[in-house]
Amino acid sequence: MASLEAIPEELSRLMKYFPETPAEERPAFHSAAKDFLDRAAPKIVRQFSPMARVKWHLAASGRGEELAGLLHYERENPGAFSVKGLRRARIELPGIESSSLPSSVRNFNRSELPVRGKLLDLVWEDGKLVVKGYAYIPNVPSATGKRSLRVAVLRRQGSRSA
Repeated sequence: MASLEAIPEELSRLMKYFPETPAEERPAFHSAAKDFLDRAAPKIVRQFSPMARVKWHLAASGRGEELAGLLHYERENPGAFSVKGLRRARIELPGIESSSLPSSVRNFNRSELPVRGKLLDLVWEDGKLVVKGYAYIPNVPSATGKRSLRVAVLRRQGSRSA
């Protein structure tokens, strides 16, 4: 994930304090955000975190009330957002209709949904390999019962096939 170093420092500061910005100064910020995104390479913007893509899109689109609400939410819940769908995973945020965002802003790429896991125990019991641990994708609701998928692949040492 690219850092937000591509964003001018003053513009970043204005974003951070946008909710406190007087209403008469907000249009200038929206205009500056739009100019920045128009000049930035789409590849750079696509490397922003999902939350940053949404914030900068809202800013550039002049959607100040939604942006202010999102910034308040982010202050109270750092890094918190929901993921909807796994085939076409997209960000879900309170107060923002995800369908109102372009797919390049709302959709995740695979690297943005990393699997976190930990092996707790690995032992042979009665000729069987017993693996204990867990894995999850942050911000994705956990599956239960029939929706839970468990897959294991064993390979011969030095082999590329199962």
